[in-house]
Amino acid sequence: MLGVLCGLTLTWHDLRADSHASVDEAESILVALHTVQAAAPGRIRIDLSFPPGYHLTARAPLHYDITSSGTGLHLAASERTGELTAPSLPVLLPFQTSSGTHHVTLHVALTFAYCREDDRGVCVLQPVRWQVPLHITPDSKTSEVRLTYAAQVPVLQ
Repeated sequence: MLGVLCGLTLTWHDLRADSHASVDEAESILVALHTVQAAAPGRIRIDLSFPPGYHLTARAPLHYDITSSGTGLHLAASERTGELTAPSLPVLLPFQTSSGTHHVTLHVALTFAYCREDDRGVCVLQPVRWQVPLHITPDSKTSEVRLTYAAQVPVLQ
């Protein structure tokens, strides 16, 4: 958890995934190998779940940053980094794969805020990073990379 904020009214300013989600602060998740179809449009599906009594807050934008190492996966420049205000879940981000067989590592960083349902008390600014090995092959019938994160009830100290 990056931080806990208390109060009745919250104001969010400049919540960028790259500026607030340092490697030490972000929860890092190594995902099992995904195999996706070559020469096809695909998408990254990000499923977030929250403990009972909490929700993704619409008051703070959700920020994402996507990079990849290797060849065969193409993300439009406008899809690599972004900010979504009051997004619906799951978050869906498109990509395109090249023909042939490729091995790519996908890196997805996400920063979002979640609050109590009554928007009073505790809100949490949560950075998460996923590292996803991808095998791109013409034999695959799958075009979706599914990432999940289950937020926890904040522990106050």
